[in-house]
Amino acid sequence: MDRIWNQEPTSNWPIDFGRYIFIGRAVQKVGRALFGHEWTDAAPSQSQTPEFRRKRRLTVDDLWHNWQIIKALLSEEELATITKAPYFSRPPVISAEVWSIAIPRLNETKLPFQRYKDVQSQMLEWFRSGAVRTGIRAHRGGEIVEADSSLWNSEDLSFRFDYGKLDANRPFEPVDGLPPETLSWIFVEQESLGKTIPDIFAPKPQAEKAAQSELLRFAINFNEDFPLHTFPKKADLIKAIDRAWRLNHYMAPGDPIRDERSTFWRNMPDLIATVLLDMDDRRGKNSVRYKATQSKLIGKKKIS
Repeated sequence: MDRIWNQEPTSNWPIDFGRYIFIGRAVQKVGRALFGHEWTDAAPSQSQTPEFRRKRRLTVDDLWHNWQIIKALLSEEELATITKAPYFSRPPVISAEVWSIAIPRLNETKLPFQRYKDVQSQMLEWFRSGAVRTGIRAHRGGEIVEADSSLWNSEDLSFRFDYGKLDANRPFEPVDGLPPETLSWIFVEQESLGKTIPDIFAPKPQAEKAAQSELLRFAINFNEDFPLHTFPKKADLIKAIDRAWRLNHYMAPGDPIRDERSTFWRNMPDLIATVLLDMDDRRGKNSVRYKATQSKLIGKKKIS
């Protein structure tokens, strides 16, 4: 039996009926609400991305595994920096430059599927609490029967989101490999979902102010602790900001300012660097970098 995400939704998914919508459509709706433009309806159809094997002693098998991932991620031009091993029983030797491209790119490719998993986690929380009600219907058709919230009280129910079905007689058993006609479709009540689902357009002044003030405090402290003239290039400044942020902030998945997968985290170091440099430039001859440059010139003249 195929996952519902490997099918054409319009032709293979069950129709919505009455106050219920099919769980697949509910997933798409929640995904758009949680992630906005970053969500794509194709996200659930992506398979779990393989991970690089990292351990102290890598076997030849581990090296080939990592090489296959890198080949899929990088273009021929990007792979050009790799040197070939002098014998054929091992994969090419991966340069530091290639690793610096491959690791961030792998993290990027994992994001869509991770968003799908995050949607699952959020919906399971709603289902278990009873905030959002669900129902089931026989494969062939008939009445949609409301399900008790205890039907969602289990640790591993991802198969319900993957297949959109459960076995009414053994609801907590995986359904992969079972005849489709013996299973029941899963539906979500529209009214309770609509009341619970977050509105991405709703103002969140308190959350925004908290994030802004924390970011402002960090930028001010960084500027005091690390004078701008000590960074010859903007790229050096960006790296220092990213390093300082990681040292002073704990990771919290889902929190936009503490989750390194978020767009905010990825853009934040460059944003702060740009603002600090721009503010310094506006001071003209009072600029920290201008004064540092003048001091160097005066020092050179004295020596000469």
